Amino acid sequence: MEFNSQTRISDFKFEGNLVLKDVVDCINATNALKSDFKLLKRLIDATKVNLKLSPGEMPLIAEANCKSIEKYDFVIDAVVLVGPVETALAMIYQELTKSVRYRLHVFSTREAAIRWLERINLKQDGKCLIQRL
Repeated sequence: MEFNSQTRISDFKFEGNLVLKDVVDCINATNALKSDFKLLKRLIDATKVNLKLSPGEMPLIAEANCKSIEKYDFVIDAVVLVGPVETALAMIYQELTKSVRYRLHVFSTREAAIRWLERINLKQDGKCLIQRL
């Protein structure tokens, strides 16, 4: 994981076989971040993975994610995927993690994901704002 202090985006790049432990470790790594900000932005690049996850593992990942968002007011994930199976699993996961404090969006390019993450900020009243282009 790399953290860009200017954009405040945590950048995760996965390659090779991606299993449940890898995803949970990614979530836990953000819990270990020492941060004073309330909005966590994660860029998750899984374009070079061989996905070894099943739909039955999505609730376990969702549970780990729910624990991670307790530290923040908002957690925003931009996930870069290339295949239809990966996208379908992301949609299942998205349904399991519905929360006013969490948002996940799937992208086909890193550039689009980064642009989207850079447009997200917290308003004065603590609500999450996604600026329109």
